[in-house]
Amino acid sequence: MKKKHSIRLLTAACIALCLCACASKPKTVYEQIIQNIYDRTCLDVNAEEQAHNGAAFLAQMNADGSFPDFDYADHRQSPWPPSGHPARLLDIVFAYALPQSPLYGDAKLYDGICRGLTFWHQADPRSANRWHQICGWPQSMGWAMCLMRMAPKQLPKEIENNYTTRIMDIAMNPVDFTGVNKQDMALIRLYVALLTEDEKELAFAVNELYQPLACTSDDEGVQFDYSYHMHSRQLYLAGYGSGALTAFFKFAYYLKGTPYEHPEHTEAMGEYLRQGILPIVRGSYTLPNSGGRGQFARPGALSVKGFAAMMEKMAELDSPDRKESYLNAAERISGRQSADFDVQPWHRHYWMSDYTLHQRPSYTFAVRTNSTRTCRCEHGNLENLKGFFVADGSTFVAVDGMEYFNVFPTWNWQHIPGTTVPCLPEVPLDKEWVVHGLCDFTGGVDDGRYGCMTFHYDENRFNIDTHARKSWFCFDNEVVCLGNCVSSTNPN
Repeated sequence: MKKKHSIRLLTAACIALCLCACASKPKTVYEQIIQNIYDRTCLDVNAEEQAHNGAAFLAQMNADGSFPDFDYADHRQSPWPPSGHPARLLDIVFAYALPQSPLYGDAKLYDGICRGLTFWHQADPRSANRWHQICGWPQSMGWAMCLMRMAPKQLPKEIENNYTTRIMDIAMNPVDFTGVNKQDMALIRLYVALLTEDEKELAFAVNELYQPLACTSDDEGVQFDYSYHMHSRQLYLAGYGSGALTAFFKFAYYLKGTPYEHPEHTEAMGEYLRQGILPIVRGSYTLPNSGGRGQFARPGALSVKGFAAMMEKMAELDSPDRKESYLNAAERISGRQSADFDVQPWHRHYWMSDYTLHQRPSYTFAVRTNSTRTCRCEHGNLENLKGFFVADGSTFVAVDGMEYFNVFPTWNWQHIPGTTVPCLPEVPLDKEWVVHGLCDFTGGVDDGRYGCMTFHYDENRFNIDTHARKSWFCFDNEVVCLGNCVSSTNPN
C-alpha cells in the first residue's frame, strides 16, 4: 500500500515538474509574435459584439461552408461580393478564439470555421481586381489562423497547410511594391512565416514592413514634406496615407519585445501623423481633396472616427510630452469634443504634392492643384469617373467637418468649388488611371502659420481650352483668392 502511495506521489511530482517546465519554457520568436497578435486583437476587438455577429453568420452558413447570399462565380472588380466570406469567417474566429467572447470555445463555431475555410479553399473564387487575391482575403485568413493558434482548439494541420501553400502560390513579392502596398504584401508574408516557422521568411517580411517608413522624394510613400504619394506622384494622404499608419501600428505591436522590434520608427511615424494625417481631418471627417478616387466614390469614405483609436495608440507609443495632444485629437475625432477642440493655427504647403492646407480653430481650408511634377486625381476600378477637375484648384472649407459627407452623388462635377473650367456636355475621362499635370508654375510658401499658393492652369485637352493664373493668400480670418489672365476659347 505504501509502495502504491509512493508511486502516486512520485507521479504527481513528475507531472508538476513537467507543468512547471512547460510554463517556464521560453517562447520561440514565432510564438511570441503570435501571442502579441492575439493580445492586441483582444484589446482592439469588441468580443461581445463579434460574438453576436459570429453567431448570426454561423446561422446563415450552408452545410458545405458557403453563404447563400454570395455568388462565388461573380468575378466583378468592385465591389466583389465573395470578399464578404473571409470577413465573416474572421468574425466567427473572433467569437470563438477571444476569451472575452461569451461564445469562447463554442464547438459549433469551431465546426463552422473549419467548414468555411474548407469551402473557400476548394471553391477558390476569383475577382477581376487582383487586389482581392493577392492582398484582401490572404490578410484576413492569415490573421484568423494566427488567432486560431491561441484558441481552445487549433485548426487541423491540413487546413492550415492548405492556406499557407495557397497564399504563397498567389502572393506577390513585396520587393515589387512601394508604400502601403509593400506593407500589405509583407504583412501577409509575416503571417505565413509565423505559421510555418520560417526564420528567413520572417526576417524578409519584417525588413519589407519597415522599409516604407523612411521619407522619400523619388518613390511612393511618405514624402519629405509629410504628404503621401501612391500610384505614382499622386497625393494620397487620405486612404493609402492613413493605411500606412494602420500598418505601422499593427507591426509595432506585433513585434514588440522581440529582436525585430525597432522603436526608433515611432518618432518618424509620429511626425508623419502630426504633420500629414491630422491636418486633413476636421472633426470626424477628412477633407475630400486630400486623397484619391475612394474619397469621392465610396459611401461614408470621409468619415474617420476610427482614427481616434489611432491617436490613442500613438499616445501610448510616442514621447510622453505629446500624449495630451494625441488624446485631445482622439476626443475631437471621436465626436466626444467639438471640431475646434485643441486645434492650433497652422499652415503648410506640401510642395511635393502641390497641396496647401490652412488650419484655424474655427475652420480648415485646403487647395489641391497639379503640375508636371505631380499627378491629377486618378480614376480606376470604375471609381471617380467624374473627378477629372478635382486637382485643378479645388478648394474645400470645413467648419464641423461633415459639410461634404456623402454629397458627391448629387454634385455638379463641372462646378467643383475653386475650379475655373467650362461646362462641357460631359466630364472628360483620361484613358489612363493616373496622368501628370501640364504646367510648371505651381507652388507655394509658408512660415508654419500663414502662407500662399499659386497655380497656372493651362488645359487644352478635350476642347477645354481654358487658361488662368490663380493664387490663394491665407490669413487668420480670411482667405483671399485672386485670379488674372483668365481666358477660354470654349463657348461653354
